[in-house]
Amino acid sequence: MLAFVGLVCGRLFPDAFRPDGRSFAPYREQLLVARTSLEPGQRKPDFWLGGYVTNAGNYARRVQELEVRFLEGEEKLVDVRHAKIPETLVVQPHREQAFRVELGRLVFSNIGIVAKVRVQTAIDGTLPAKTD
Repeated sequence: MLAFVGLVCGRLFPDAFRPDGRSFAPYREQLLVARTSLEPGQRKPDFWLGGYVTNAGNYARRVQELEVRFLEGEEKLVDVRHAKIPETLVVQPHREQAFRVELGRLVFSNIGIVAKVRVQTAIDGTLPAKTD
C-alpha cells in the first residue's frame, strides 16, 4: 500500500522529489532567445554573443548554457557552439534578461551565415547558485 501511495505521489508531483528542482525539458520552448548579435572581441577572431532571454513560463529559470547554431541558408549547419552562462542569469516568469557571453574564435568564409540561439540547459531559478 505504501508503494502505491509513493507511486501516485510521484506521478502527481514529479518535481517535488528532484534535488535540482523542476524539470527543464518540458519547458524549453518557454525560454525564448531573441535580438541576438555577434560582436568582435578585443582580439580578433574572438567573438561575443549578446541578446535577451525571455521567460514565457510561470517558473523562474537559471540559464546555464546556450546552444548557438551557425547556418548557411536555412538548413546547412556550419558550426555549433555551447556557451556557458554565469550563474547569476535568472529569468523571472514573464520577464526578459539580457546576456553577453564569449564564444571565442569563429572562422567563417561565408558572409551569409546566420546564428540561431536557444537555451540548452537551465535549472529551477529558485534554487541557490552553485559555488565551486
